[in-house]
Amino acid sequence: MRNQRYLAGFQRVLYQVDAFLYACQLDPLHTRLMQHSLNQLRQDFFADKMIPALVFPEMTRAALGHDPSPLFDTLGAVHFFFYGFLDLTDDVEDRDLKGFLWQDVGEPAAINIGTSLLFLSFNLLNTLSLEPELKLRLYAQFSEAGYALTVGQHRDLLSFRTSTYQIHTVEDALTTHLLKTGSSLALYLTSTACAAGASSAVQANFESLGHALGIVLQILGDWRDTEVPFSPDFANACQSVPLSLLHARVNTADGTYLSRLLAQAHGAPINAKDTNRLPFDLYRYLLRKYRIIEPVQTLLDRYQEQAKGHLYALRQQGVNIQGFTDFLARFPRLCGSDHASAVSHEVDDF
Repeated sequence: MRNQRYLAGFQRVLYQVDAFLYACQLDPLHTRLMQHSLNQLRQDFFADKMIPALVFPEMTRAALGHDPSPLFDTLGAVHFFFYGFLDLTDDVEDRDLKGFLWQDVGEPAAINIGTSLLFLSFNLLNTLSLEPELKLRLYAQFSEAGYALTVGQHRDLLSFRTSTYQIHTVEDALTTHLLKTGSSLALYLTSTACAAGASSAVQANFESLGHALGIVLQILGDWRDTEVPFSPDFANACQSVPLSLLHARVNTADGTYLSRLLAQAHGAPINAKDTNRLPFDLYRYLLRKYRIIEPVQTLLDRYQEQAKGHLYALRQQGVNIQGFTDFLARFPRLCGSDHASAVSHEVDDF
């Protein structure tokens, strides 16, 4: 179990989460639905999914030489509520709500619960025993990151909610990933460094590191999405790196063919058993035909090197970067579709 090393910290964070939910509940069913949405994240943890809001704050705290404490446990619960909001909202927007309960209560209830989790993250943030100036800085970090990732979500949403599918370049996809995922990962690093009293220069390097790691994880997530039977990114025509690279490489005939496949897959109920699988299979065929895995790997190399550069700068500032170095080593090069599945099974959307 890869996440075993984070288990003790995870348990402390969950204690804070449950205690705060109990203390502030106003309606039993509302609280139960919040618990239901967070339970999915609990299951993901034990299934070895990489949960950035749990892993990266722990790594940052350890890198800065701080032992576990109530301050970091409470901040971890803030991160968990914030990530719960992101995860649930993303599932609604991708038409990928998990479990039968949400099908019964409906998407409006899920959106409402996600909004509650966001507000609870700020309410819990207010309880931190920090100097007012430091707490104000944390508020600003959460608000700025929240706005950036919402803009990133907006760019993704308009990919499949406009009347005609717009072809996006790989630069478009990378910008969306930076806003959507890079900003949230940078938040987990910088807010922890801020609470630990790190200098502004150290915080700046953690922010840049988060941006690079966010794009690495998002590209891996994009590739993982191409391997499932019904690709949500393809059905939703999201700003995906593999799809954008394919658009740039196909010849005219295959480009027309790809547009037809997108039209056939557009809006497909990706969780339904009777969904037509053919457009998705043919999309994977085109990815193999044009060897899209190669430019995907080139981009991964580029952003992994950027991450290593920021880690080197942090090491020069006296930060113990071993945990982050070990983390990057978890993702070897993509050598083919089967190997890519083994590498990226733990990466999910953020």
